[in-house]
Amino acid sequence: MSTADNLLVASYETMRASVLTSYLQNPGHFNSAYVYAWLHRMPAIGLADHENVFWRAARIDTAAVRYVKHDVDKFVANRQLERLAYDRLSTTRNIVNLQVQGWLMTILGYFSLKGDYSLEVKQALRVNLPPEKSLVTAFGPEMITFPS
Repeated sequence: MSTADNLLVASYETMRASVLTSYLQNPGHFNSAYVYAWLHRMPAIGLADHENVFWRAARIDTAAVRYVKHDVDKFVANRQLERLAYDRLSTTRNIVNLQVQGWLMTILGYFSLKGDYSLEVKQALRVNLPPEKSLVTAFGPEMITFPS
């Protein structure tokens, strides 16, 4: 990793700690999806476009988040809710690696918290969901622990 990359990662982690700490002190002043994204080291697409420079240091990259958003939106728009079942969605071409890395449910949780999914879509996303997985629909300070 180059010095510039190291500095970007250090800046990202400083900003992340600042966001999480500020949220713990004043949870009512933050969008829960925004904080959830920082907690999970992913870009808060649709909530914070001005932070693109930090997103290059996120663990979950912007392309991964956009793949999930695009594919879910496509299935919803085409009324193909059966394609949102976990076993089907997780094997979709652009998404299969995200599931392997454990990021699929994290990304879906972000969009759920952001309000992008109707109850009908959330129910479709839960079909065939393994018992050890869940779709996040609520987020609060109690879900943040340090170090993380």
